[in-house]
This record gives sequence, C-alpha cells and structure tokens, in this order.
Amino acid sequence: IIDELKEFYMDTYRKRTQPTARDTLKAFQFTLNCCGLTGIVEQQFMETCPAKTLSESFSV
Repeated sequence: IIDELKEFYMDTYRKRTQPTARDTLKAFQFTLNCCGLTGIVEQQFMETCPAKTLSESFSV
C-alpha cells in the first residue's frame, strides 16, 4: 500500500496546477506535515503547504 500511496502522491503533485489536484495535494501535505518532493516551496503553490516557523523552513 505504501507504493500505491507514493504513486498517488506523485501523480497528484504532477497535476498540482489543476484545482482538484491542488486540494488533494494540500490534504496530503497538511496530514503528513510536508511540502513537495524536496521541501523547497514553489511560490505559486505555498497554500498547499503547512505553515512553518522560520527555523523549520531551513533544512540541512
């Protein structure tokens, strides 16, 4: 089931310009407290990511 969820997330992420996919992506990312594939926020899709503090925004 993990592989199916990963594939569904990747497919949704690829379709993130579509409103329904964006809503699904937001639900995924808020539930998992993540943002995108690399953690780098794309400005036009920031609303799909959970809010983070300044220190949480930096990754090593």
